[in-house]
Amino acid sequence: MGVAVIKGGIENANNSPRVHFPRSIDIRLVSQNKIDILARNINNRPIKCHGYRTAAEIFSRVIRIIKGYNKPKN
Repeated sequence: MGVAVIKGGIENANNSPRVHFPRSIDIRLVSQNKIDILARNINNRPIKCHGYRTAAEIFSRVIRIIKGYNKPKN
């Protein structure tokens, strides 16, 4: 599977940021607050293939494992 196919799948799963910021909008004119809200929405959306956990939950768990706070469950 090519990278372009994977990228498209990820954008579809994230409801593509282009839905919120179409190509006709100069992204440099979008406030940091609006970008932060979009990122928070994407990172806190439950994902079916991850057992309905959010990207933020998965990221947190990975960081805890890396730091040695938590052993992974099999």
